Amino acid sequence: MKDSIKRKITLKSIMIGSRKIAYRQAGQGDPIILLHGSHRSSYLFQPAMAELSKKFFVIAPDRPGYGNSDPILPQDPLPDMAAFCREFLSALGIPSAHWIGESRGGGICIELAAETPSIVQRLVLVAPVGLPPRELPKPAEIGARSGWEWFLERSLEHPEMLDEEDKEVILANLAKAEPYETMRLLDQSPSYVVEGLVSSIIRVRAPVLLAWGRQDPVFPVECVERFRELLINLQATLILDDARHLLHFERVAEFCDAVLEFLEN
Repeated sequence: MKDSIKRKITLKSIMIGSRKIAYRQAGQGDPIILLHGSHRSSYLFQPAMAELSKKFFVIAPDRPGYGNSDPILPQDPLPDMAAFCREFLSALGIPSAHWIGESRGGGICIELAAETPSIVQRLVLVAPVGLPPRELPKPAEIGARSGWEWFLERSLEHPEMLDEEDKEVILANLAKAEPYETMRLLDQSPSYVVEGLVSSIIRVRAPVLLAWGRQDPVFPVECVERFRELLINLQATLILDDARHLLHFERVAEFCDAVLEFLEN
């Protein structure tokens, strides 16, 4: 990660109950909360934070069990991540915010907007989870490969943009998150396979920007049409060519331009 980007961003922490939660923040103005997806952390949000913080107060937590936040141990109860978001916002003394969620972070934002609409002003969903898994094709598995190869296949059309520091942080995040991800999948309700988050998606009243990478192998771009059917207040759709699952990192300039236009509308 370039030093010029990191210098604009402060890494802080706060206690939520008995657990230390790390978060990055930058800028000033109306708040935006950014929620990362599975196996990741706020680290890869930094380029977008640097851009968005020119006009907004941008905050990106490492969700419980990820990044620099305290780990989730095998004996720990699985946290309700939507409840965590409410607690995090309250601990910061922020009554409501715009939210950006990518992948599973997007699914959490959907649940949050459906359950507690008063704290969600506008919502940006970046290739979010939510459609029933039985409706989605499984990503092609290309033989045995390392965690690093697995991450690159799914995440970036241009992996050469990552440097050695990025690789080190990403691999550490993958390893730290694995125990929680294993427990989460084992705890997943059988009904989720059939229903996904559809009952929550149709209750989202906040204005929504939906963003997708055209080459996304995790959730194919055809998912956009299904979300268009379900989201009653979808105001804009951004589909970026030459980008996979992490389009907010891979195409940061175009992504941030669309987000700023949406939030300032």
